[in-house]
Amino acid sequence: MENFGGPPFKTNGTPQRNVEPICNAFNDHLIVENIKQDNTSPWNDFYFSQANGPPTTLTSPIVSVSGEYLDTYVISVASVANISVGDWLGVFSGMPGDERYYWSEVLAINTLDLTMITPVDYPFPIGATILSTTKEMAVDGSVTPQTFAIQAGGAGGSLEIDISRVMMACLADSAVSLAEFADIPVLTRGMFIRVKENGVYRNKMIARSNFDLAQFAFDWEPYAALNPQQGQDGFNWRFSLNGDDKHGAVSRVSGGDIGTLQIIVQDDLTDIASIEAVGANSEVTP
Repeated sequence: MENFGGPPFKTNGTPQRNVEPICNAFNDHLIVENIKQDNTSPWNDFYFSQANGPPTTLTSPIVSVSGEYLDTYVISVASVANISVGDWLGVFSGMPGDERYYWSEVLAINTLDLTMITPVDYPFPIGATILSTTKEMAVDGSVTPQTFAIQAGGAGGSLEIDISRVMMACLADSAVSLAEFADIPVLTRGMFIRVKENGVYRNKMIARSNFDLAQFAFDWEPYAALNPQQGQDGFNWRFSLNGDDKHGAVSRVSGGDIGTLQIIVQDDLTDIASIEAVGANSEVTP
């Protein structure tokens, strides 16, 4: 512990770490420390998504004649059985100590070659895992609940990420109100957030209406088609986990299915134009 002429600060012995106050600057009472990784930790925004089927593999290594990988848009795969244009597709290296990943949308399919909307940013080897998913949550979960999740890398990997915020955006065909969910009647069972850690499930907040979303998170804002600056009905929603004035913690997600953060849809949302969610996160650094 070092004192820099003010309240105590925790430095962890490394100058590049975030310097966080651990006591109130006005009354010296201890406060909950904000949980952050190194200032240089890789940060990401991952969609909550649902696998379209079993994964496939990369059949040709990602290479570049220029020495960089930013000019490569084509991915060659062993099978396209569960892959369609518009899918949200992930590539995972699965290499211990170098667990890289890549997410992008499938723009076109030519036999076993996939053209992506963004260039591949890493030299993935032959055999890298390819997983096709959907991030559209306007689905029917009334009979069989539909699970959308964020996980860190492939099965058996050691990569961990800390999710600090969940953000949801919705497009609707008509005006939204607090007495509805998006622009449809209040849901019967709703959608809820669930944490899975080493096979243990913990149910978190549940929302059956826009009012529920607004109650759990201050940041719920409707869009209005009549507003010329928006021109679209819908809403956005931000559910913050980290921060001394919020939950004071993050949701740590591990490799594969060991630890995941999930959104479960338990009603028929197909009458909603579109609804998607993103988890803001950073990689856990030693």
